[in-house]
Amino acid sequence: MELTFAPDVKNNMYTHTQLVIFDLIFRYSYLIIFPLVVFEGPIVTIIAGFLVATGFLDFIPAYLTIVTADLMGDVLYYSAGRWWLKSVTDKIFSFFKISIKKVKKFETALKNNQGKVLFFGKLSHALGAGILFAAGSAKVPFNEFLGFNLLATLPKSLILLGVGYYFDSTFYFYCGALKFILFNYSIG
Repeated sequence: MELTFAPDVKNNMYTHTQLVIFDLIFRYSYLIIFPLVVFEGPIVTIIAGFLVATGFLDFIPAYLTIVTADLMGDVLYYSAGRWWLKSVTDKIFSFFKISIKKVKKFETALKNNQGKVLFFGKLSHALGAGILFAAGSAKVPFNEFLGFNLLATLPKSLILLGVGYYFDSTFYFYCGALKFILFNYSIG
C-alpha cells in the first residue's frame, strides 16, 4: 500500500501504524470533517480553517463540506422539533417549569418573524439549537427554514474558517517569538 501524506508528515519518527492513520486522515479528511461539523460545527470549522492555512485541506472543498454538514445538523434539530421529540419536550418543559403557553407564544412569534429569528438565531451559537428546534415545532415550512439557514450559514462558516486561518498565522508568529525568547534566555 502506497501512503500519501501532507509534505511535513514524512519522516522517520512515526511508527507504521501512525503513518497509516495519518494517511487515512489525509485521504478522507472531508469525510471525517462532515460528521464532526454536523455535531459540533463551530469548533471543527475553526480547526478546518487552521488546516486550510497549513495546506492540509483545500479551501473550496472544506467550505462546501462545512456548509453542507452544518445545514445537515440544522435539519436534524428541525426534524427533532417537528416530528421526533414532541412528547419528550413537553416533559422537559414541565421539568424546568416552562409553561406550554410561553412555548406556544414563542412559536407564534417565530412564525410571524421567521426570517429574522432564524437568521440571527443561527448566528448566535448559544440560542441556535433551541431556535432551530422551535422552528420545527412551530412547523415553519421546510424550504423557508432551509433558505434562511443557508443565508446565515454561508457567512458564519466563512468567518469561522477565517478565524482558524488567522489562528494559524498567529500561532506560528507566537511560536517564533517564543523560540526567540527561549533562545535568548538560554544564551543569557
